[in-house]
Amino acid sequence: MPRAHQLKLSVADYRDACNWRCCLTDANGNFLADREVKLSAADAEYLGWLDLPCFLRGHAAPDRRHQDETRLVEEVGAWIGRNVYGSLAEKILAAGTPVTVRVEIPAEPEEASGLLYRPWELGHAGGRPLALQDVSVVFQIKGAGCPPAGGRPAADARGVQPSHGCQRAEPSPRALSAHADDPRARAAAEPGH
Repeated sequence: MPRAHQLKLSVADYRDACNWRCCLTDANGNFLADREVKLSAADAEYLGWLDLPCFLRGHAAPDRRHQDETRLVEEVGAWIGRNVYGSLAEKILAAGTPVTVRVEIPAEPEEASGLLYRPWELGHAGGRPLALQDVSVVFQIKGAGCPPAGGRPAADARGVQPSHGCQRAEPSPRALSAHADDPRARAAAEPGH
């Protein structure tokens, strides 16, 4: 199997959870592409971007859970491809696979760290999830180094304990309440929705 090369997708000009800019560069820092990301919180799939497990629980019928979840993941992935990656997804594939895309999130404003918990790997290019096309997505907070060897970083200000290896860090109830002012997020989190 060929060795994966690396690309960097830097999040810049972060204004809020729906508006920022992405810049794609190769491992040497050479510019490949950029785009303005403007998400609509009115889109149903936006809730899947915010919290995929909650979105699936709230939108899949119990008697058709597997079929509904499969369809919903497909819809959210296509939405991520169109709205988050846009033309960057095709540029990532054009750079060659296998590839590791390091998504660099700004340390400030603190709200930007929420992007660490989004399902970037589900984004589509050419009608298929990037994860199924030999694209791995990893995350880094700009300026942050790796955790100390053998150590585990403390929970962040939102109460999220970072995870390393195969497990994904899950936001705490306090972190999820950060979207409490979003009526669509509140509705999706209600039992039975």
